[in-house]
Amino acid sequence: MSPSQTPTKNAERLFDRLNIRATSPATQTSSRKGKTLETPPTSPESDTVQPNAVLPAELRDLLSLHTSFLTALSLHSAHNGGSASAISIKALLPQITANWRKRSVTLPDIRKILALVQQAGPSFALEDRARAGVFLVRTEQSGRTNNYIDEGELNAFFESCLRKAWVKWANATPEGLLTGRAFIRQLPLVDMVQTETAKNTSALFSRGQQRLTDLKAGQAAAKAEAATPQTPVTSIAKDTTGIQNRNTSLLDRILAKQAVASSLPAGPTRSELERKSALHRVEDVTRVLDMLAAGQPRASFSMTAMVQHLQQSLRTPITREEVERCLGIMATEIMPTFVRVISSGSMNGVVVTKGGKIGFADLKERLANAGA
Repeated sequence: MSPSQTPTKNAERLFDRLNIRATSPATQTSSRKGKTLETPPTSPESDTVQPNAVLPAELRDLLSLHTSFLTALSLHSAHNGGSASAISIKALLPQITANWRKRSVTLPDIRKILALVQQAGPSFALEDRARAGVFLVRTEQSGRTNNYIDEGELNAFFESCLRKAWVKWANATPEGLLTGRAFIRQLPLVDMVQTETAKNTSALFSRGQQRLTDLKAGQAAAKAEAATPQTPVTSIAKDTTGIQNRNTSLLDRILAKQAVASSLPAGPTRSELERKSALHRVEDVTRVLDMLAAGQPRASFSMTAMVQHLQQSLRTPITREEVERCLGIMATEIMPTFVRVISSGSMNGVVVTKGGKIGFADLKERLANAGA
């Protein structure tokens, strides 16, 4: 045998130690029956949702919405001098939409994310200020300055509240209805606080709205009545008796109006009206005559010159007839010592005596007695 075929002494010893025992099938079967089964180390997995489970996509979008809400709130507070003052939701929603980039954010979306953290102590509240709109007010400052908003802490707190609400709802909901969209639909909305000013304003505008509704209802009823077709009058109905009755009723109305007019007191005549108009111009004419006779004890003017002076000096236009009528009343009734009208043939003149002027208090008394 060649050296490669000759077994070594070490190999021989190893084969000698090898002890192969034949085991019968019956022995194997009995050993299996006598051996007890061990309890598995862990129990089967439960069907309940665990708190650390992966959230559905809709709930992850809700977390992103809350992050966008806090970011927009921080930017608005930084540009407007703090987060303690009320913020208009109408001005805040476009900023949240620009940060979120999913869809347009609405007021119900904000009410849902605020309702999730309300039970653990609200940090924000919504105030309804009637026509001014809805405002976001911060109710908890956490011992920090008004300008500071801890986005990380608030986001972590919101995620914790969302997971708790999701686990509680998922464990009480059948598996077929267990979707993120159904969970978001059943979320409550946070209540909006209505201020006293808003209540008073709402009551005022409700009364105005009721009046407007009544007016519109009245207009609609009038239009409907006008649009209702009237029964046409046939030519047969227009007989001689109907025409006579219509003429008789018209005559009765005319006679009744005449009777009422005759019972009323008669109005002023034309001459009385002209006299009253002249009396109303006496004060203004007196001032102009006083200025024309300034520095002279007596001044004479022709009627033509006097008419021109008065027409240029008075505020309201006056005719020659009105000037002559006014001067005549002054010379005969009101102040004959101050004004005299002289007629010589076709020539008429006016003489103004400075010393015959009376005070304006006496002048008003005389005008009142004359019927001005």
